[in-house]
Amino acid sequence: MLREVGVGFLTLVETLIPPAPSEVVLPLAGFPAQQGRLSLPLVLVTATTGSVVSGIATTVSNVVVVVGRRDLRRRALQHSR
Repeated sequence: MLREVGVGFLTLVETLIPPAPSEVVLPLAGFPAQQGRLSLPLVLVTATTGSVVSGIATTVSNVVVVVGRRDLRRRALQHSR
């Protein structure tokens, strides 16, 4: 089991490819953390890091799509003349 790092990884992956929503992942990590089997501060850090990294990746992906469409449109107009 990946433990605390697995929580961060699942938080990262669920934003990019939603196989398991964080509403399921985080409570399942919170229970063992409450029992002392996982480090609560480390769970919080890895979950936050996973969420931030996936947000950055999503933003970069959206910017690439917008810039790519603009560039494609510009090139198509240049070649149509």
